[in-house]
Amino acid sequence: MIPSAFSFFNIKPKTRFERKGLKDKVAIEKNRISQRVGHAARMQNANMPPTSAGLTSLEPTGASYISNADRFHSDTAGEAYEERQKSIQKMKQAIQYRSNKMTEREETRWNTIESKQQEDERYWQMIREQGNYTITIIIIIIIILLIGIKAKKNQSHVAYDITNLQYHQNVAGEHQKYLDDMVRYRAQARTRNLVLLGDSRAPYNILNGQERYIPPAPREINKPNGPQSARENELMGDIDHRRLLLPEP
Repeated sequence: MIPSAFSFFNIKPKTRFERKGLKDKVAIEKNRISQRVGHAARMQNANMPPTSAGLTSLEPTGASYISNADRFHSDTAGEAYEERQKSIQKMKQAIQYRSNKMTEREETRWNTIESKQQEDERYWQMIREQGNYTITIIIIIIIILLIGIKAKKNQSHVAYDITNLQYHQNVAGEHQKYLDDMVRYRAQARTRNLVLLGDSRAPYNILNGQERYIPPAPREINKPNGPQSARENELMGDIDHRRLLLPEP
């Protein structure tokens, strides 16, 4: 409608062909279908082909489009052969891809190893050029300590030679000799004290009836010289005290 200069809406007259088309039942139905509303109508209008040929064939860009040459193709064996060839080609490509990846990994690994070796060589060359022997000295000290520890495993735990029973001529040997002499000295004193303090008052041996024998007392001049513990002095003092209380045989 085109508005006039006097604010009237003039209706454009229809042509004879348009007036004839309004009487056609097909045109009327199509017009009514195109004027429908709703989701189904909108989907149909959106998917409706532009021509009636689209009802039996698809556009070349469609997903289900197939040409007449392919539609009437009957070489199924050739199609199967092509599918097998595609599968074989795809498998070969996968194998080649894995082979290339493995080759790249190996090359990277060997390059890393070579780089590490070159770096170590440069480091040690720098150490040699600078004359820094600190690491070498530390390594030598560690080796000496390890050798000493290993050699100490064969060292005897006693301070005398086990083959000839001679004491070592050092502080450990003198200490060991002192301990052994003290053991013998205390054994002699204990033997006498057992007889004096543990025997009966009879002047004879009550077991065999023979004459009673009293071991001789250890003399102070036979006592070894050396450091003694406080406990040893206390025990020897107790023995001397009990011995003084008994009468001389």
